[in-house]
Amino acid sequence: MLTLAMLPATPIIYRNLTQFGTPQLTTQSGPFLLFWVAGIPKTLATGKRFGTVTAELNSKLSDRLEQLENSGIKLNVFQRSQQLVALARDELKAMPVGTVLYGWFYGAGLNLAAPALLQDQRVHALNQASFHNAVGIGFVDRAANFLRNNDLTYVFWLGVGCVGAVIALLLQAYGWAVLIRRMFWPAIFGSLWIVYFLLLNGPVGGPKYRLPLEPVLILFQSVAIVELASNLRRFSNRPR
Repeated sequence: MLTLAMLPATPIIYRNLTQFGTPQLTTQSGPFLLFWVAGIPKTLATGKRFGTVTAELNSKLSDRLEQLENSGIKLNVFQRSQQLVALARDELKAMPVGTVLYGWFYGAGLNLAAPALLQDQRVHALNQASFHNAVGIGFVDRAANFLRNNDLTYVFWLGVGCVGAVIALLLQAYGWAVLIRRMFWPAIFGSLWIVYFLLLNGPVGGPKYRLPLEPVLILFQSVAIVELASNLRRFSNRPR
């Protein structure tokens, strides 16, 4: 299975090994770590707009790359990406541990609870603001500013989506509680699958990032619905 999965990527890996000396498939790890994994916690901690923090990180990156170029060092695209990774590590080390953890919890919350309704193009077209570019210290302050500066129709549909998301989360939690009592290991493996992707995404969150979690979440929700329906039938058939 692993061999078949690797076959389509083999030509790219071979090219990157021979031309750039690395087996990496893409150069996206650098931008992802610097601007999202390090950038979002910094945005939450400082209350600045995401665009402002990105510009500051870009300025630091330009200074670092300029120093290397002045030293006569020529970087290929993968080596440039490694410089972004190194700067991201420096930024994360400079932050308090609580700030980094808060960023991860923030991303996990968005990945689990962000309404999928927001991905509908008709609803998305009503959005007049950017949540990441909203100002404010912490999630609540930032969310309040985002809502105040947005279209009322969009806010209405956001509210509808949030109500649906809360109901789904409650059903999923109940389904997990039922499953762990009856089928312990499937419930544990399902939980580990969810935790893996939440850790992998880090502070990055949104409905589309929940896609790998959906099969397990749908399973938990289905268990809850079956259990509630069974309880309802037993209650309705109870002798009076």
